[in-house]
Amino acid sequence: MQNPQEIVQAALRSSLERIIATDSISTVFQPIRDIRDGGLFGYEALSRGAFPFNSPSLMFEVAERCGLSLDLDRECRVAALRNIAALPPAKREKTFFINVSPRSITDGRAVEGLTLSAMKAFGIQQDRIVIEITETASISDYAAFEEQIRHYARQGYRIALDDFGSGHSGLLTLVAATPHYIKLDRALVARVDTDPYRQKLISAVAVFAANVGTELVGEGIERAEELKVLVDLGVRYGQGFYIGKAESLEADKSGAYVEEALFPRTTLYPSPTRSR
Repeated sequence: MQNPQEIVQAALRSSLERIIATDSISTVFQPIRDIRDGGLFGYEALSRGAFPFNSPSLMFEVAERCGLSLDLDRECRVAALRNIAALPPAKREKTFFINVSPRSITDGRAVEGLTLSAMKAFGIQQDRIVIEITETASISDYAAFEEQIRHYARQGYRIALDDFGSGHSGLLTLVAATPHYIKLDRALVARVDTDPYRQKLISAVAVFAANVGTELVGEGIERAEELKVLVDLGVRYGQGFYIGKAESLEADKSGAYVEEALFPRTTLYPSPTRSR
């Protein structure tokens, strides 16, 4: 007889399998802006599941426990592309960061050309998409990972390394990914205005990035003071609650795009660039 924990686990697995099978993943978009002037650069596409997976962290945790990580990662990627394709033309011209797990990149079960096939089906150009390597799991085979990253680059994608400075995202991953964008983990960004050590570290990373032609993106910016210091340290792009929360991008009934107040009017940016 199953114990209560096994029953709950089986129910969660069944719910997740149903969500994956019925294309029930939704996508929200968090703005990424040029923090020097507030101009809208693009969005990170973030996946959300239907009940009981309103929390994305729970959804990915259950997928990991149930051996469904590859299936979920693939479905989230396709859902993101589908939702990008449904945006008004002006929005589709922006840059979109799409999360991909290192495990999905190196797993032998991964469908070769899935992302490219989906993009062709949805009419999305590769140069609009940045493959964002998430670092929730370590990379066991750096040679295979590096080769697959080169494969993506040859197809015209740009690469971003997520959560740099946290967890498994270290120097070996940086070397293997040779990213076009390095996304500084929010743990480095938080309180950067009051921490000289963090400032020196980010400044050093900014010098390295400039020397290899990589742009920095500060994640988790929540205060104007953090944003200002990041600009001073040479960080070009940023995202976080201070800049804009993750939201649906929808058209009104007339078909005109409705942009939320994604960037606060502050003394730093009295007249931020608005993109419609």
